[in-house]
Amino acid sequence: MANRTRLRAPAAAPHRPPASPGRPPTPVGEAFRPPAATPHPARWPIRKVNRLPLESYREAGAYALTFVTQGRISAFTNNQVARYCLATLKEVSGLTGFQVFAYCFMPDHLHLLVGT
Repeated sequence: MANRTRLRAPAAAPHRPPASPGRPPTPVGEAFRPPAATPHPARWPIRKVNRLPLESYREAGAYALTFVTQGRISAFTNNQVARYCLATLKEVSGLTGFQVFAYCFMPDHLHLLVGT
C-alpha cells in the first residue's frame, strides 16, 4: 500500500489593518527597527583621552602603537598579508630611522613597540 500524504492549502496572509487616510502604510522593516540610542547615564565615568599631546611624539623615545584593520577583518590570519606588512614595516623603518623593538600580529590588529 502506497504512503499517501495530504496536501494542505497555503495559509492565508496575516491581516493588516488599512493605512490611515493621508498616511502611507508602515513598511515591513519598520517593525524590526532597533530602539533609538540613549545617552549614557551621568553616573558612568567618562573615558580618558588615550593620546599624548603632539609635542610628546616629536621627542626621542619609545612608543606603543596599535593598528586595527578596516572593519576589523581578520587580515593577519593570512601569512602572506602578515609577511608583506612586516617587510613594509622594516623597509619604512630603515628609510625613516625609527626602530621596531617588538611587534605582535593578531588576527585583526597589530601591536608595535617603536622608537628612535
